[in-house]
This record gives sequence, C-alpha cells and structure tokens, in this order.
Amino acid sequence: MVKLKFMNQSHPAHDPLLDGVRGGAVLAVVLFHSSLIPVQKLADKILHGAALSGWAGVDLFFVLSGFLITRILIQTKDSPGFFLNFYMRRILRIFPLYYLFLFLAFYVFPQVVSFGFTYWTFLSNILIGRLGHFQSPVLDITWSLAVEEQFYLLWPLVVWIFKKENLPKIAVAFFLVGFASRVGLFWLGASPIKNYVLLLCRVDSLAAGAWLACRLDALRPEFFKKMFYLMLGVVGCVFAWDVGLDSPLMRTLGFSANALLATALIGCSCKKEISVLNSVFGNRFLQVCGKYSFGMYLFHVPVIHWLFSQLRWGSGFFTQVLFHVASVLTTLLIAIIVYHGYEKHFLKLKKHFENSPELVTPVPT
Repeated sequence: MVKLKFMNQSHPAHDPLLDGVRGGAVLAVVLFHSSLIPVQKLADKILHGAALSGWAGVDLFFVLSGFLITRILIQTKDSPGFFLNFYMRRILRIFPLYYLFLFLAFYVFPQVVSFGFTYWTFLSNILIGRLGHFQSPVLDITWSLAVEEQFYLLWPLVVWIFKKENLPKIAVAFFLVGFASRVGLFWLGASPIKNYVLLLCRVDSLAAGAWLACRLDALRPEFFKKMFYLMLGVVGCVFAWDVGLDSPLMRTLGFSANALLATALIGCSCKKEISVLNSVFGNRFLQVCGKYSFGMYLFHVPVIHWLFSQLRWGSGFFTQVLFHVASVLTTLLIAIIVYHGYEKHFLKLKKHFENSPELVTPVPT
C-alpha cells in the first residue's frame, strides 16, 4: 500500500478506492489462474470465459503502478535524497517478500527450471521471452514484477532529468513505443509470448499510468468518464473477438486498449466521478485484498494448484464458483499471515527513507 504525501486536498495521501482497484486487479488474476474446473453447459462456459479474461488484471496493475510511482517521483524530485529514498523504499517493499517466495520455491518446494538466476535478478521476463514459453506455473508469475523493476530503473532517471511540464509528452512517447514494439514483433512473426512479457512491449501500460499522474489534476472529471465508457466499448469488442493472449488483435491493439481503459478507471476513481465504480472499489473486501495484494499475487498459483490436486472437485457451474471462492479466500489468508508475521516488519523501516514534508512538491490543482 503506497502512501503519498499529496498536498492537494482533492486527492488525499491515501485513497481507499485505489486499494479497491488494486484488490480488483489481484482478484481478476486469481480467478484467471483458478479456471481449472471442466466446463460442460452454457452457464459453465460463460463463467469460465469471464474468469479467463482475468489476465487483464496485470494491465491494471501496471497502470496503477506507473501512476503511483510517478506521483511519488514528481513530488520528491527536488529532494536531496531523491534516488536513495525512492530505491530504498522500493527495496523494502518488494525484496523481502519476493526473495522469501523464491527461497520457498527453489529450496523448500523445489521447482525445476532453466537459468534459475534470472528469477533472482528480475530477468525472468527476458528468459521467458527468449524461450518462447513459460517454464513453471509457480515461478513464472514473477515476469510482471520483473517488468516493473526494470521500469523502475529507467523512469526515475527520466523524471529527474526532464522538466515536469515535459513528462506527459515523454509518457505518450513511451506509450507509442510499447504499441509499436508489439506491432513490429507481430509482423516479424515473433513468438506471442514476447509481446506479453517484455518491458519494451508492455511499457505502454506503465507509461499510461505515468501520464495520468502528470495530467490528473489538469483534466476535468468528465474527461475520464467519457474516456472510460469509450474504452469500455473498445475493450469489450476486442475481448468479444478473442479473449486469448496470443490472438493478433490482442497482441497489437488489445494490450494498449486495456491500458487506456485502466487509465480511465483509475482517473474516475480518483475524481469520484462514476458512482458505480465508487461503490465497487469502495467495497471493504476488495480494499482488504488490495492491502494484501502483493502476497496474494506471489502465492496464489501454488495455493490454487494445491487445492486442485488435493480435493475432488468434479465439474459444473457451482463447482467453479466454489473453487474460485476457495482459491481467493485461502490465498488471502496466507497473504495476511505472511504480511503480519514477516512483511510488515520490513515495511516499518521505510520511515527511515522519507522526504521531509517541506521538501515535497505540492501537486497543482
């Protein structure tokens, strides 16, 4: 949970609705990976198809990450400890739980993979892209974290070098680079997995979040509302055409459309513009999932596979629902235990790397 020292009262330091957005993203991913129950009837297939679209939660994670990180970077740009504080807070947020997960995956419940060092060095997405396929359901979930960590190496330097008024244009340029990279790889006949896991092909989502951070306070709420409904229609058409990750439409236009929809959704949530979204992301359960989303994301795949292998589930609509619920609740329980027993002790150390309030740049209205 990222807390920002916003000085604009219209967008407080910690917005619970963004916890709900994060919770929605992680739930979508859990539902996607827990779509293991055989389907037979039409109702089964509808539920199964809806759950299979949950991979788009990763796009929402990327946009939200780009948004929150850029807000932090913009506000602390002129602080003496700009790089040190940013990277130390990221390390304390990511490394302890991430490396605990890797330790368990490699040494307690051993996973057999090639080039294991890439998982320890946040290069697993490059390995997967090079191989052209995923190796391990448990370990390969780290590809998205690798994308974000690689972006964190580049973007703070961009924010520090360029003037704040130029950042929206740079973010748009990054967005176009991501889109063009996917189109280029598609026409070159590259493996679909490259379009999905490489930073160059997914930077449009992170850049969309960065653009939102720069422009949120300058744009009216109506802009995000119109953008949301427009992109909801576009994404709906794309998913109706083919929900698969390897479809030509998804590999080219689809990911960028998802990013723009997520951008509009986050913008509407910050502006409190659409009452339905306010109600959905104001849900207490979603906000709890958002608080523990990192642990849920890392541990949900082994939890799901353990539940599926240990119990006889059968098939059918209600069996699907039961398995989804069991996967979500078990994953959440483990994430809560890990957070309070381990993770939060490292997060407390972040207080040693905060910028002084008087050095935080006000966010313009």
